Amino acid sequence: MTIRFTTSSKNMCQDCPYAYYLSYIRRLTPLVEPVYFVHGHWVHQILDAYRRGGGLAGGVKAIAAVSSDAEKTFIGRPAQEVDYLGSTLEALPEILAAYDLRWSTDTIYEPFASEHSFKCKIEPGMVFEGKVDGMVRDTRDGAVLVWETKTPSRTGPWYYDKLVLDSQCRGYIIAQRSLTGLPVNSTVYDILRKPQIKAGVNESPEAFAKRLGATYLAHRDELLERRVVTPPEHLLQQYYGDLASFGRELLWRTEHAEWPQYHPGNRIGRCAFFGLCVDREERFYRQREADEIFPELEEEEETQ
Repeated sequence: MTIRFTTSSKNMCQDCPYAYYLSYIRRLTPLVEPVYFVHGHWVHQILDAYRRGGGLAGGVKAIAAVSSDAEKTFIGRPAQEVDYLGSTLEALPEILAAYDLRWSTDTIYEPFASEHSFKCKIEPGMVFEGKVDGMVRDTRDGAVLVWETKTPSRTGPWYYDKLVLDSQCRGYIIAQRSLTGLPVNSTVYDILRKPQIKAGVNESPEAFAKRLGATYLAHRDELLERRVVTPPEHLLQQYYGDLASFGRELLWRTEHAEWPQYHPGNRIGRCAFFGLCVDREERFYRQREADEIFPELEEEEETQ
């Protein structure tokens, strides 16, 4: 038996094996995707097109693709979420323009590889999978780094300190070392911070979209950041051992069908399977096809 896992599936299983069972064994996916995922997917799609050499023209083309597909995203959502997503959609051209104004003349990071999936053998019968947003070469010293785009609400020293221990950061560095044979030691985080503004009580979605776009343009130096995160070598080696340990745990759980329910207090509010776990209601979920094992990878592939 070959055990396959991603950063997301590993984290889910360690939080709650039952949630893992529902998502990766039964292959259930909520019919309505959380708003914060939609925003992140849209931004990733546009910036990937921009960085692949398309520049502003490529980004505009990606916005058109997002817009033509947006109706499906609005189905089944409350009016407040539809208004917010609609405003975000209308503000995408300004967000792209702010990004171009902020970084078009930056020559520090040269694209080395575009967004790509990886499969990394950890131990016999264990494969760690994922997708990186890209790889870049630092033109100042030739170092090769992982490139990741993030859309957090807030950043600061605490945010970047936390990324040193982030499982995705360490796992992707380990995987790219294995696959390229290069001394990859760091990740560049390309940050598009969400402005801390909300629609006014009597403000229309169109008016909020204009204000949102104007905020990105006016405050692009604050909202758009790039930061290099370099985990210490001992933490990388420690995480490699963690991946192998989890692979053995997952093999045991799979062989023994052992999927107990855990309810971590800090995660329960955002658990995609809260309703199903409480009342066994499955009508808000769809079952993925047999080849759609990892929704986090499938969804990203759809936005390329």
